[in-house]
Amino acid sequence: PQDLGHFFLVIDTPRLGNSDWLLERMNDFVGIVHDTPAADPAQPVQLPGEREYARMHAQLEQGVAVAADLYQQLQELALGRVRL
Repeated sequence: PQDLGHFFLVIDTPRLGNSDWLLERMNDFVGIVHDTPAADPAQPVQLPGEREYARMHAQLEQGVAVAADLYQQLQELALGRVRL
């Protein structure tokens, strides 16, 4: 019903080389991606997951914004004042 598919690829990384070599190659790849000129300079080229990782760290430092009415509902649920 959603008209989507998935593809999974599993790589036995020790067959490619030792972990130090692989880490160096991955760091090279990250550098190449980040050095790629962006189509929109305001939005630099990122690797999958970088935006989410940055958001996670910001939320760990600053907390997660929650609307006041939702926060109130959550407090009432936590205190057992509301039944589902």
